[in-house]
Amino acid sequence: MTLPFGITSEDLQAFAVSSLDDLLNLGDLEQATPSWPQLLDPPLGRVIREDLSVTSSNHSLYFLGRITNNTGLVLSFECGTQDQREQIASALEFETLHSMNANMPDQSVPPLLNNIGDSSTENCFPMNWLSDPLSMKTHEILLLIQEVVTIKPRNSAVTLDWSAALKSTCLQFFSPSNLRRFLGMYWAIWHPNVNFVHRPTFDPVSAKPALLAAMALIGACVSPDLPDNEDARMWLNCVEEIVFIDDDFNSDLPNSSSGSFAIHHRKIQILQAAFIVCLYQTWEGTDSSKGCIRRYRFATLVSVGKPQ
Repeated sequence: MTLPFGITSEDLQAFAVSSLDDLLNLGDLEQATPSWPQLLDPPLGRVIREDLSVTSSNHSLYFLGRITNNTGLVLSFECGTQDQREQIASALEFETLHSMNANMPDQSVPPLLNNIGDSSTENCFPMNWLSDPLSMKTHEILLLIQEVVTIKPRNSAVTLDWSAALKSTCLQFFSPSNLRRFLGMYWAIWHPNVNFVHRPTFDPVSAKPALLAAMALIGACVSPDLPDNEDARMWLNCVEEIVFIDDDFNSDLPNSSSGSFAIHHRKIQILQAAFIVCLYQTWEGTDSSKGCIRRYRFATLVSVGKPQ
């Protein structure tokens, strides 16, 4: 018997069917195919999606409903339920306390941090965080924020004025314990949505402070604690400025055959930071910040990241 596609009677017998119609019958496969919600189960466990606006039959592109009818990272993306995020926050709090206790110093302070204390900041922080491996990053982020606040670029969206109180607030938000906690939330809650930072090789101690600050802001935005969400908004524009005026962001990437690995690594990290800024400003920023991202920042990011 002659069949199309070069199929022979022996081939049909091998598939345990008697006709080509039986071979091409996809009914069973269609019944076994999961629906979109089943395929798109959230990474933190199955979430009951009671807030979905698109609920037609069993096949609904619920993600489109979320991003078009909600605002904010948590409501627009798969970030788990409030209870799940609170469980993560509790676990991270325990890990942070354990890490701080394990790194209790001999009351020595890193030389670079000797001068951060003043009448407004002394006695605000426990001595042990000063010897934390991330304390250097706290100081680097502080200096970068101080720069964009005191020397505002033209048309800057930064409206803060530098003061001792703002310095204390900055140190508190980007303290080593908070950096560790916010990074934990970034990995556990946000990272499964956009996993373009390679977690196994990411080292916060050696990472660019701009990238670390951007990741910390995402973590704070998806935190189950409202004070974290509110505190993060103070620094959204500052970190945006830090990233987009960074020397590595505004320099040409050298030819791969001549450029060093360190240069390429810094360039990749600042591009990652810029993309994170575009994400958090689009979903968490003010209307003016969202407009700036759409009109200028994202186009600049694409242009800088485009292969030469």
